[in-house]
Amino acid sequence: MKQIIINADDFGRHVLINRAVETAVQEGMLRSATIMAGGAAFADAAELAVRTPALGVGIHLTLVDAAPVLPPAEIPTLVTEEGRFLPDHTALTVRVLRGMVSMDEVRRRASARRTSTAISTCTSCPASLTSRSISA
Repeated sequence: MKQIIINADDFGRHVLINRAVETAVQEGMLRSATIMAGGAAFADAAELAVRTPALGVGIHLTLVDAAPVLPPAEIPTLVTEEGRFLPDHTALTVRVLRGMVSMDEVRRRASARRTSTAISTCTSCPASLTSRSISA
C-alpha cells in the first residue's frame, strides 16, 4: 500500500496557519509541521506544539519575508538595512545571482539550532517548551 506524508509548511508564520495545523491534527489528517522560529506567530505555534504531542515538529529554514533569529549583524548579506530578511524569493535570488549573498551566512543560518535560540529569547513562549524535543 502506498502512503503519503503531508507536512504543514510555515507553522508559526500566522496564527491562522497555526489554527489550520491544529484542526488538521485533531481530524487525523496531519502529523508533521515545520516551524518558523522567526515567524510572527512563533510563540503560538510553540505553545500548540507543546500541547499537541501527536504533532511532529521540524525546523523551517526561513530566508525571506521574516525577522531573522540570528542577530542581523551576523548575517548582513541576508538582511535589509532594517535588519529583516529580504521581502521575497525574487529579491533573494537576484542577490544570490549577483554574488551578493555569503553562502557561509546561509550555512550558518541553516546549521544553527534556531528553535532553541528563539525559545530562549521568546518572552511569550511556554516554559514547558524546553522540555519537549523539537527536531532540527
